[in-house]
Amino acid sequence: MVGACYMMKRSVYEQLGGFCPEFMIYGNDEQDISARAWLAGLSVKCVTTAHVGHLTRDRHPFPVLWDHTEFNRIVSMRTIFEPETSKLLEPFFEPFIPRVKQWLAAVDLGPWRSVVQANRKMDDAEFFSRLAPLVPIVFNGSPQLKPGAEPPYLVARQRRRG
Repeated sequence: MVGACYMMKRSVYEQLGGFCPEFMIYGNDEQDISARAWLAGLSVKCVTTAHVGHLTRDRHPFPVLWDHTEFNRIVSMRTIFEPETSKLLEPFFEPFIPRVKQWLAAVDLGPWRSVVQANRKMDDAEFFSRLAPLVPIVFNGSPQLKPGAEPPYLVARQRRRG
């Protein structure tokens, strides 16, 4: 889900630790807090009939860069999922923009990861089993790529060579 209007009790927001403090300006907040709520055993509902808009502006008040969104996705993945799962998924986001690589090397995700992990009620295997048809991994004791699933940059590289 990209772009949304969230409604939750303040106690739930606080339980989840709020929005990720490591994120750049904009991007991936919706996916991050939804995944964290789900992993914490909370209900997440999407009301597709709701209509929300900004009445006071016709465009974003600041520039939104792809670099920020990409950084946020990787931060989310590294803090939400178990290290083995994150390592298996990261190649699907590569190659990283050089600036994103620099930001990732400089950020200490340990404290935020501890907050996120402390709220988990379900492991990665259960989380991904609920999304089974949509994701490229399966869990057989540990995370593994589904047969035939390859990161897009590897597929593109093989096509160029072939």
